[in-house]
Amino acid sequence: RIDQGNLNTPVSVSGPEEIRQLARSFGEMRQRLATSQADLESRVAARVRELTTLYAVSRAISSLAELSEVCGVIVREVSTTLGYGAAAILLLDREREEMFEIAYYGHGLQRPHSRLKLGEGLCSRAVLTGQVCIVPAVTLEPAYVPGVPGCRSEADIPVKLREEVIGVLVVEDVRVNAYTGEDVSLLTAVADQAAVAIDNARLYEHSRAQRLEEQA
Repeated sequence: RIDQGNLNTPVSVSGPEEIRQLARSFGEMRQRLATSQADLESRVAARVRELTTLYAVSRAISSLAELSEVCGVIVREVSTTLGYGAAAILLLDREREEMFEIAYYGHGLQRPHSRLKLGEGLCSRAVLTGQVCIVPAVTLEPAYVPGVPGCRSEADIPVKLREEVIGVLVVEDVRVNAYTGEDVSLLTAVADQAAVAIDNARLYEHSRAQRLEEQA
């Protein structure tokens, strides 16, 4: 059955020692091939999830104009397609020195949008430094502000537009140490797309406001 692609069938061992040794070597090769095949399938599945997420975000950028709608699509895709417990986008209000939540998807969908003073919460680190902040175990962090029930880990990705931080993509999960290097790379790519989408939506809203003023 191995010649048909079934790598899970063990090889029976019998006969002289040379044949048994050959069979053992062949069995080890079968196991390595099976492991390699499983690893390849896992990487392909992960790549499909990545492309699905990036495609959905790209469609949101091109087809949606409202800021809240665009951000809503982004956090929904991050949570559902990538399998995280919750995701949110907070935008920076420099005048008030605070961050306000423009979109959230995950546990407790009806929760009110939150506001944090700049410097509060783990996500402030990403905003203030412009660097990705990964927290493997939030319960060990005094700065953690409880949000999602059962949250164990958090990833905070700065949203930058032309090198200026305009907000942060916050991803939370019930697993400890839930984020790999590949996860961070993908979330950074999503945050980069989010920055473009947010900029486009703000330009649209500004243009619409101007037209309404001219018509008044």
